Amino acid sequence: MEAVDDVRRRVFVLTTLSVVALLAVSTIVLVASLGMRADASRQTDALRQLTTASSDLDTALSTQDISVRRYAFQGDGAFLDQHAEARDAADDILDKLERELADEPGSDADIELVRERLASWRREVADPEIEAIRSGDLLEAFEIERTGLGAERLDQLRSAQRQLGERIQTVNRERLASISRSADVLLVVAGLVAAFAVVYGVLSSLNQRRWGRQRREAEAERAARELAAVLERRWIGELATLSAEVNRTDTVDRLVDVVARGAAQALGADYATVGVVDRTGELRIACDEAFEEAVGPPDLLPMDGGYPLAVAIRDRTTLVFGSGPDQRSFDDVPLLAAVAPGLVATTLAAPLVDGSGRVLGGLVVHWRTPTEVDATVRSRFDTLGSLATEAIRRGRLYETSTALAELSADLAGAPTVEDVGGIIAEHGWRLADARTSNMAVVDAANRTLRFYDPTTRAEPLEIPIDAKGPINDAVRTGERTTIGSRQEFEERYPEIADAPRWAGIEAAVVLPIVIRGRVMAAIGVGWARPIVSAVDEAALATLAELARGALERAVLYSTSSGMSELAGRLAEATTGTDVGLAVDETLPAVLGASLARLAVRNQHGRIDVVRPPSMGADSARFRDLPLEAEIPLVDVIRTGREVLIDDRDEFRRRYPGLVPEIEALDVGALWAVPLLTGRDPAIGAIAVAWPDRADRDPATRALLATVADLCGATLERTQRSELEHELVSGMTEQLVRMPPGLVGVECAGRYQPALSNLRMGGDWYEFIALEDGRTIAVVGDVVGHGVDAAIEMARFRTTIATLIRTGVPFDDLFPTLHPLVSDEEPTAFRGTALCIEIDPRAGTLRLTSAGHPPALLRTDAGVRVLEGSRYPPLGMPPDDHQTASAVPFEPGDVVVSFTDGLVESRRAPIDDGIASVAEAFLRLRGDVESIADALVTLSPEAEATDDVAVVVVRRVD
Repeated sequence: MEAVDDVRRRVFVLTTLSVVALLAVSTIVLVASLGMRADASRQTDALRQLTTASSDLDTALSTQDISVRRYAFQGDGAFLDQHAEARDAADDILDKLERELADEPGSDADIELVRERLASWRREVADPEIEAIRSGDLLEAFEIERTGLGAERLDQLRSAQRQLGERIQTVNRERLASISRSADVLLVVAGLVAAFAVVYGVLSSLNQRRWGRQRREAEAERAARELAAVLERRWIGELATLSAEVNRTDTVDRLVDVVARGAAQALGADYATVGVVDRTGELRIACDEAFEEAVGPPDLLPMDGGYPLAVAIRDRTTLVFGSGPDQRSFDDVPLLAAVAPGLVATTLAAPLVDGSGRVLGGLVVHWRTPTEVDATVRSRFDTLGSLATEAIRRGRLYETSTALAELSADLAGAPTVEDVGGIIAEHGWRLADARTSNMAVVDAANRTLRFYDPTTRAEPLEIPIDAKGPINDAVRTGERTTIGSRQEFEERYPEIADAPRWAGIEAAVVLPIVIRGRVMAAIGVGWARPIVSAVDEAALATLAELARGALERAVLYSTSSGMSELAGRLAEATTGTDVGLAVDETLPAVLGASLARLAVRNQHGRIDVVRPPSMGADSARFRDLPLEAEIPLVDVIRTGREVLIDDRDEFRRRYPGLVPEIEALDVGALWAVPLLTGRDPAIGAIAVAWPDRADRDPATRALLATVADLCGATLERTQRSELEHELVSGMTEQLVRMPPGLVGVECAGRYQPALSNLRMGGDWYEFIALEDGRTIAVVGDVVGHGVDAAIEMARFRTTIATLIRTGVPFDDLFPTLHPLVSDEEPTAFRGTALCIEIDPRAGTLRLTSAGHPPALLRTDAGVRVLEGSRYPPLGMPPDDHQTASAVPFEPGDVVVSFTDGLVESRRAPIDDGIASVAEAFLRLRGDVESIADALVTLSPEAEATDDVAVVVVRRVD
């Protein structure tokens, strides 16, 4: 089209130039012809004037001659002036001839001849003659006249004049003839040119309408091209602005919001919407302000909905909706068809797909008026789609980087495996851009998986390792488990087929975490889409590496904490059973094992496997074993060398008699080491078992050797403690006995040691029956435990009992006691004591206390606190003498006293402990024995840290 227009334009220009040239030539010829005719006319006039001038010259010459003569003969001076004027007139006429005939060929010689003759005449005749006349010399004048203006000279001058005239007339006639002929030719040419112009004008007028239409079409096309160029420049500017705004934005939500608000303006549309595939599998919508005002705020839309974006994503193609011939009907998208009339006439929608084929979202633009979606619009729409795709991809990369930094920081501060599991479950999905994430930690001791899920963060689920599931498979095999679709999940795991639907996932990957050659945990990640791309794989690898590093740190921390707990338990252990319990309860967590056992030599030289609660009823089988018994622990004690069994098959071959036990305990590998104390033989052995295979890591060996050294030293110490136990137990048997002869009362006492199996410590109680029917109940507390405390306790109780039995008044008991028990440090604190006097005949009760907690009295009216007379603690002198007041003690009333171990706590004041015991005492029923049993267990601490002694006295009829 442009080439045709160019040819037409060139033809038109050439034709126009030809016409203009012809008209110009015609004009020039016509002007030249008219000029020639005018020149001929002028020449005729000039000839006429020349003729007149020649005549005038002749007249002037004649006049000069006549005037001179008349002057000479008549003496008239006026004639002399006429002679001079005639001379001047001759000069003027000669100048005129010269001017008129200057350009005429052939006339120069004639003019020159006339000029010479006239000059000669003037020089030789006219001028001398006039001078002679003026001087009065007439004779000279006549002589000059006679000689200078003779007939011959005058004839010559007149002949030259006549020849000049004839010459002029001849030249003029020839010129006039030439001019006439040229003018005629020019008139003919001008007529032809004018005729051509007329013919061309007629032809042009005939084609004027067609040429005009073509010109209008060309103008319209040129205007369209100019408009397209303007629109192209505006499009480039809008695209550049939008790209700049996108480059200044980071998160996905902000990016899609920027694209949605700029796409409509860039395409010249009215509305635009961008959808992003959310981790839930739905589309998170962002639209421009106009569409938001017209339709409503954006929302999450399901992927299977009836709206353009969902249809375009499902079809994986660009779609146009409208009323045009090549456009799909709005009836195909009912959710938009409901609002389309009056709002939307044409809609263009396309999915946003990255380079790996993953659908990131979609782009939609709307026009209120019917619009043709041509190649230009599609091209620009595709460009905006590419910009939106890149924006979403970059936004997700930014969010992934942010999630990576936050997850790394959280995991770096996670001290325990539980913390790591919780963090992965709560935040791991962000790194993988997934729907959900979870983590299962192997609990080898219980053969379970502690399953951490975002919905169960506070309390992880316990799942058997042998259960059916993708995480269980990854843990058992140590290999990655990949599930590409919900259908595949249902086929592979029909038992839990509903799980993906409940979680809203379409694809999942489970990665085992291997530390020290063993699977310690597994990470599960689920997506609400069926595609696992290369980007997902990179995120999974990063997540697994972060989890592995965090678990390694947590294992080290757990190992350190476990070793600290084990060392603390061993430091407090007083018997071999304490050591066995510490090993059973703490060592598996330290070594990542399923169980741990301790075996020791008993006093008969045989082997006892310490019986922790986890052994159950089978523990009796492993008591008092001979040194020839074929079990790993006995072999280690007998030989003093470690035993290492790598797998269950080796276990069956070497110890066939233990097959039922290893099957029941799910033991697959075992490592047993001796407990050596520097002298032979070994005093015991420790065995650690795993469900799959032994951990041969050097760190495990070093830990096991450290534990063996600690346990060996502890067993050696507990053996000495048990000798003390026998001594103190004998003392306790002698000292704590119910006396005979109690009158009108029932008594019961209890003693609970703190963290020790010794039967005696710093707390004591005693009942003393007096001959007059009174009963004295004493409760005391001496600082310390063990043999030294027991000796100090025996000293105090013996002295107090002696004073009571020898009749020392009740109110003088502690003032009398002080000088008897004081030694080098008379003010040193050694303990406390409380004495209760019950007189059944008087029906009264009295108290006296040396720094001891008060007693509690329960009557029909309730429970009250009894202080009695108060003295400083034992070993400190009383500051004054007090008298104990008596309170009624009726049949059925019960009084209790106790040491501070029952009411003292690090977390609350002692008054709160007394109030708690009083509340419990009020509810207790039964005989004094049951009341004592109940009260002795009411320590406010979770684990008793102090001895407890309790006495209970009831008044009976």
